[in-house]
Amino acid sequence: MLEPLVGVGPLQFGMSPNQVKEALDGAVASVSRSSQNGLCSQRYRDVGVTAVYGPGPLLVAVAVDALSGPQVRVGDVGLIARVPSQARADIHDLARRVGVSVRVNWSGDPEVAAWGLPMGAAQDWGLSPDGYAEPGGRNDHR
Repeated sequence: MLEPLVGVGPLQFGMSPNQVKEALDGAVASVSRSSQNGLCSQRYRDVGVTAVYGPGPLLVAVAVDALSGPQVRVGDVGLIARVPSQARADIHDLARRVGVSVRVNWSGDPEVAAWGLPMGAAQDWGLSPDGYAEPGGRNDHR
């Protein structure tokens, strides 16, 4: 469950990397990166999440892998592994019901500043019967 501006599941914003590791039952980061803007991230491939840290370092954001990460909900809306247009419509509806505004981010996806929620949709890919990559899964519109 996403608790707007508080955390996602067991991860609470403001946690240290050691606290994040503990909250993820000792998961080990498979990839760590630093950026020029002072942020760094640790990807926990086994649980499908990436922790993003600001100064401190303290947890400032969580990215969830749509294919391998956990389901995340805000209110009654599931955010992961959804057809992007349906997720967008549900987010707009929920935001309207609770009286917060939705804007569109640089990629055309909904962003709810009051919840600290920027979305990012990605195509689901799988293997064809012949072993080639092809669009598939829940986002397949053929």
